[in-house]
Amino acid sequence: MRDLQLCRRPSSMQEDERLVYDFCIQLSLNHRVPDALWQEAVASMGEQAVVDLTVLSGTYVMVSMLLNATQVGIPDGGAEPLEVLSPLEIRQRLLA
Repeated sequence: MRDLQLCRRPSSMQEDERLVYDFCIQLSLNHRVPDALWQEAVASMGEQAVVDLTVLSGTYVMVSMLLNATQVGIPDGGAEPLEVLSPLEIRQRLLA
């Protein structure tokens, strides 16, 4: 959990988890997936699963944006799970 809070891929991830993480990070931050990563995902999971992952990732982002835009709070006034970072800070941390 701490790695995710610091915008780092957890080192304990299995190979299939790493692939999904990298795919979703690229799609979310760069709005595209490099060809090599796309081919790796298709070879590993199959084209339909990669399309499903893309839809799932997009749906998650859409719901997150809706909740953030309407300022839906954390239930029972709980603490924010992640620090609010600028896109530049996120990219810098991912590349570190």
